[in-house]
Amino acid sequence: MSSLLRGSSDLPFFDRGIDDITFKGTEATPDLPDRQGAMIPGLAQRRRLDDLLAVNNLESFLEEAIRPELPDRDILVPANFSRAVDDALATLSRAAQEQQAADPQAARSLQRAVRVLTEEVGLRELLRMYRNALLQG
Repeated sequence: MSSLLRGSSDLPFFDRGIDDITFKGTEATPDLPDRQGAMIPGLAQRRRLDDLLAVNNLESFLEEAIRPELPDRDILVPANFSRAVDDALATLSRAAQEQQAADPQAARSLQRAVRVLTEEVGLRELLRMYRNALLQG
């Protein structure tokens, strides 16, 4: 070991360094799989692990039960969501006015829903105004 550290002459590599670099000839490289068909390393094992650990318990059952089903995912776009809230507000207002004479209890419930949606629309407008003020500096 001490001779290695001192640079003894019986170890020519450490005295001279690398003499030359040689390349192998024109060997045919093995065919690699297509990029689209290649699996990410460890992904198959991860999927199998997820399948094994995916136990249906009460928590997962409740999570599935309360998760909303969206037939139209376009409603998640902010402009479409705002339009849907406005449509719902107009529909609830109309229904509350129609139920005023027929069923006062239902009309009160609908009026509460209208107030909640009106407050929500106001808060969203306030948020938009603050966001624009923040972006303007």
